[in-house]
Amino acid sequence: MASGAVFDTNTGFSLAATQWLMGSGTVLGSVSALGTIAPGGSGTVGTLSFANALALDSGSILSYGLDGANTTAGGGINDLSAVTGNLSLDGTLNVSEIGVGSFQSATLGNTWRLFTYTGTLTDNGLSLGTTPTMSGGLALAVDTSTPNQVNLIVVPEPSTTAAVVMGVAVIAAARFRRRQGSSVSRRS
Repeated sequence: MASGAVFDTNTGFSLAATQWLMGSGTVLGSVSALGTIAPGGSGTVGTLSFANALALDSGSILSYGLDGANTTAGGGINDLSAVTGNLSLDGTLNVSEIGVGSFQSATLGNTWRLFTYTGTLTDNGLSLGTTPTMSGGLALAVDTSTPNQVNLIVVPEPSTTAAVVMGVAVIAAARFRRRQGSSVSRRS
């Protein structure tokens, strides 16, 4: 869809597994998607608006271009989908990096908005597919905790978090044993 174009599907539209819906226009009518949704399009960023409900199937693919050095929502800087209605979230998110290495400068807590929606969210889980390389100890995760938004957020890498928790547990256990040992020797 060209910027500003309108795709009128008043009776609803079902995006087949082999089809792509991409561009920066507005889709009228409810959409159920098994195929690929790419705001902006191939190699360009933009906002793809849905004037009604959007239901993503578990086989659907979201193809987003994001600038790792700029977290601006939409605005021609990052891809965004705006849903005026209910959003059923599912499928796989593939993120292409705008600006080679831009995600290397991302820090813990950086957030990129993927969706806005005005209705209710049915969160069936959006899996991460291809994502940019992050600096050591950081990863990306889908976050639905902010009302009316679906975001991509920088979090500690799961293995890093597990290692920190394990390290704290080992230190606590060692201190406990030392305290137990010193209280036994004081009693003697």
